[in-house]
Amino acid sequence: MMPVTQMLFLYLLYYSEGNPILKKDAAEVIGVTRTSITRASDQLAAMGLISQEMHGKECRMISSDKGMKLFEMGRPYLINPIQQTIITVFDDQYNKLPLSGESALAKQTTLNSPSIPIRAIHKTKIDPRTISSIDTRWSNEDNVVKLELWKYDPSYFAKNEIVDPVSLTMSLEDNVDERVEGAIEEYLEEYQW
Repeated sequence: MMPVTQMLFLYLLYYSEGNPILKKDAAEVIGVTRTSITRASDQLAAMGLISQEMHGKECRMISSDKGMKLFEMGRPYLINPIQQTIITVFDDQYNKLPLSGESALAKQTTLNSPSIPIRAIHKTKIDPRTISSIDTRWSNEDNVVKLELWKYDPSYFAKNEIVDPVSLTMSLEDNVDERVEGAIEEYLEEYQW
C-alpha cells in the first residue's frame, strides 16, 4: 500500500463500522486531496478491501468487512509506517508525540518498557538533519529518546497518547523477539474493534 492508501484503510477500519463513507469526507478528515483519495480507494478496491458506488455525484466507499476481519484481510498489503529511526537527546517537545514501538506495546500489555522511550512523528514535521543523532554505545547520555519518523502522521489515529494498534503491529512486524510477538497477539486479541 501507498502511505495514503494505508491511512484511508485505517480510517475505514477505525471509523466506518461497515457504514458507507464519502470520499470527500475521508479526504477532509485525513488531510489529503480528493485525487489522492481516489487513487487510494481504487487501490483498496483492487485488493478487495472495499467496494465503491456512486450516490448522485458522490462516490461512497464501503468496507468489505469490519474490525479484526477487515484487518486480517488487509494485513498482507499493509506497510511498515517507519521511514527512519533516530536516537537523540530528549526534549520536552517530544512528550507531545504518541508512544510507539515497544514503549506503546508496554503500555497496553505486560511487556516491559524499553530502556529508551520510543515516540512517533510524521517525517514532514521534523528535519532529521537538524537533530543530533546519538550512538548509545559510545554516549553516556541518560536522557535520550528514539524518534520514529513515519510515512504518515501517527497522531491521526493515536489514542491515549499511543499510536493505533494496526500501525503499531506493522511497525513491529519484523521484530523477531518472541516476547514482542506474544505481546502483539495479546494486544490485538484484547483490542475492542
